[in-house]
Amino acid sequence: MSAKVVPLFAPPGPSGGGSAVLQSRFLLERVPLSDITTDMADPPRFEAIARLRSRDANPVAYPGASAADLQRATYPSIAPLQMASTPLELYEAALGIVTKRKWRVVDARSPQAGRREGRIEAVARTRFMGFRDDVVIRVRPVVGGARLDIRSASRYGQRDFGANAARVLALLDDIEEAATPQPEGRR
Repeated sequence: MSAKVVPLFAPPGPSGGGSAVLQSRFLLERVPLSDITTDMADPPRFEAIARLRSRDANPVAYPGASAADLQRATYPSIAPLQMASTPLELYEAALGIVTKRKWRVVDARSPQAGRREGRIEAVARTRFMGFRDDVVIRVRPVVGGARLDIRSASRYGQRDFGANAARVLALLDDIEEAATPQPEGRR
């Protein structure tokens, strides 16, 4: 997976268009998204993190159908990760990546067969300004393996300039790589 921004329209200019870089920048500055998820029908919920957010922060509830439509149009490559791993293996790979990134883990519950899904709630910081963004990872069993969903949301602001989408895509790539069995000679 790799992050791609699909320009919906070109910025105004003398020729009515612009380079792909300018179009992408123009789009990211204007797309009112600050909450990205791999499962728009049943997004992972913030539970522990909900208690950390102040009253003036963005709501913890997913913004709904209009945000989902906008996300599909802007970031069509964001989708759940399904692997032939067990839910516990996929959960442990995800927790390892979150720990490696030095995010603050607020809650971590491993999956238990037939009893509960795996969940990780963490706080990530943006690279330049140090803003707090909240991340929840959910791992569920599916036929033949496990499914992982991610939600990344800004605590403040209506636009994230693509930061949450980039975080979700990079996290999906890293977890998939960590959960993929390596041949004996490559460990």
